[in-house]
Amino acid sequence: MLTAVFSLTGALVFGAADFLGGLAAKRMSAMLVTAIAALAGLVVLVAAYPVLGGAWSAHDVTWGVISGISGAIGISLLYACLAIGPMSILSPLTAVVSAIVPMIWGLLVSGERFGSLGY
Repeated sequence: MLTAVFSLTGALVFGAADFLGGLAAKRMSAMLVTAIAALAGLVVLVAAYPVLGGAWSAHDVTWGVISGISGAIGISLLYACLAIGPMSILSPLTAVVSAIVPMIWGLLVSGERFGSLGY
């Protein structure tokens, strides 16, 4: 049950962030909206770090930088598209693509396989 609550909460947060980011990108540039969102996330991360802690390694930092850059590019493009296109079409399309890409990566690159429930 807790997994379902976390999943629904995550979906609500991501959906609200995409919607509000798209609205904001209609009023100002998508790059500025992305920068503001990243800064807000950094503030939360810095505030949570002393409580959660963790260990750093060069490998982790490298993957963090790669994911941060690709995530910023992706979110900037999403906000730019939401600013010029209809949200009712773009939002479900990006949700499906963001679910399919990791699935294809896992199946084709990582060699993972579906269980019977997955099919």
